[in-house]
Amino acid sequence: MSRYPGSPRREIPSVALLEDDSFFGNKRLQHNLSSTPGLDKFRPLATGSSYPYDDLCLSDRQRMLSMQGGALQPGGHVNLFARENIGLLVNYFAVGVLNGIFPALVYPLFKVYLNLEGYQSNAASSLLNFAWYLKFPIGFISDSFPLNGYRRKPYIFIGWISTCIVMLCLVCMPNIEPYKRNGEIVNEDAHSYSPHYVLPLMVGSIGYLMADVACDGIMVEYAQRESEATRGQVQTMVYGARFMAEVVGTLIVALGLNGDEYGGTFSHSLPLSVVFGIMFAVGAIALVFTHFNLHEDRVIGQPLQQQVRSVVRLLQHRATWQITVYGFLQFFAFAFDVSPSSTISQVWLKMDPLSSSLAYCLNSGTYAFAAYAMRTYLLNANWRVIMVVAVLAGAVIGLPSVMITVFDVYRNKYFYLAKDLVVGFFDAFAMMVRLVVIVEIAEPGFESSTYSLVTTVYNLAIPVMTTSSNLIGSTFDVYDNDLQDDTANVRWHVAASFFVMYGLRIGLNLLILPLLPKQKFQARELKLHGSSNKLISVLLFSFFGIVFFASMVSNLLSIFESTSCLKFAGGGGC
Repeated sequence: MSRYPGSPRREIPSVALLEDDSFFGNKRLQHNLSSTPGLDKFRPLATGSSYPYDDLCLSDRQRMLSMQGGALQPGGHVNLFARENIGLLVNYFAVGVLNGIFPALVYPLFKVYLNLEGYQSNAASSLLNFAWYLKFPIGFISDSFPLNGYRRKPYIFIGWISTCIVMLCLVCMPNIEPYKRNGEIVNEDAHSYSPHYVLPLMVGSIGYLMADVACDGIMVEYAQRESEATRGQVQTMVYGARFMAEVVGTLIVALGLNGDEYGGTFSHSLPLSVVFGIMFAVGAIALVFTHFNLHEDRVIGQPLQQQVRSVVRLLQHRATWQITVYGFLQFFAFAFDVSPSSTISQVWLKMDPLSSSLAYCLNSGTYAFAAYAMRTYLLNANWRVIMVVAVLAGAVIGLPSVMITVFDVYRNKYFYLAKDLVVGFFDAFAMMVRLVVIVEIAEPGFESSTYSLVTTVYNLAIPVMTTSSNLIGSTFDVYDNDLQDDTANVRWHVAASFFVMYGLRIGLNLLILPLLPKQKFQARELKLHGSSNKLISVLLFSFFGIVFFASMVSNLLSIFESTSCLKFAGGGGC
């Protein structure tokens, strides 16, 4: 189909090359070709090809890339604001709104409104986050099982329809009285209604995640059509839209659910049905724009066995496991936090929920601004230099600010939150680097699988970080009671834990820096020339599989009262 509205739709036929096709010089290759002459015949994404890029001869691949100005797929630059493409931006904005609302709901709804115990609210949070462990299976399904010839839009429809149905059910559900109102208990059994919210919201989170994963596949396709000089504009733009939408979603909860029944200070608050209605409307708008304003070429599916073999080869390629390892360790280093961080906010700084929520909104705003800066000024900057500057700048600003708070030179919640915003701004550049590099190694025909696999492994750094933080924190006198005593010895222990945190952040990031390509060209060279190693890939992804399994067990243990106190489950110890 033409990329311009009003032009006739065309289907892309499948043409299998002979096994001894001398043009490719590869007797094992069978490839679907577009009916479009010229470079379109190299377009695996438009044909549902299941064969990795490295099946092509090196010389032919290099010639193909040079003819397109370094683009990884043919088709030319995509204008996201064009009528047939703006649906992608709308989808990312919709995902961002829900991604802002869902985590922000946990404390006011489950902990305060329904009066759940700590372990129960943690369990609710774990169940709402469960969907993010399903990214790779959903991505593989999207790549491998086209519905009516389409790999993306049907799954976007399924995801948003599921979310809309759930939200409509929650809107129509009879109102449940809060546990307390104006300081008086009005519903002692409020906690018993928690399943009425947890289970539907869990289904809703899986729905919008499915839409998100399918959109990631489209985003990678569009990004790979950009030239080397401009590649990254599409990706940073959609993430900027998503981060700005997260600001909107968090504000809805922070300002709308800040009444007395939610533990807030406002005299009035929004009914829960209004919040669910907003999420229904967001999903419905995304559905409309997906139908009318999101173009996708038809494809022809491949046998499942063939798809699985191709993914296995993808996992064995050096580019895949090297970038995956780098992103996992980089995310671990930046996410690593010391145990007293949250207690400092509560005990020493008297942080209130509204200030904390508004700070989270501003933090999402800084991430959006960082995405804009990356798109405008740093698309072709050396990724390693960006990383070094981000790490050192964050440490130079963050560590002295923390010491000022720890040793009571100046304790002010707004000063501390401002420090978090500035450090978060530099952290955002590190996040963008580990995401833009995925586009360079993503496999045409397996865009969603590659992107979701690598980002899922990135996210596994969080449970590893939590366990490591608890273990390291246990060696210092930094428990809640210690911070309430606020003695000189306690302050030095807290300071030491922060020195460990920043030392790990700097040291680990510098240590793994050689794993990160300098820029797009070097990433492409790694993709073209990198070897395959079955043993390394088996060892690494076995480790990630164990971490994944441990994360699932940890989430399950956090649900039950008898095991929620375990440190492995995120508790303080039984």
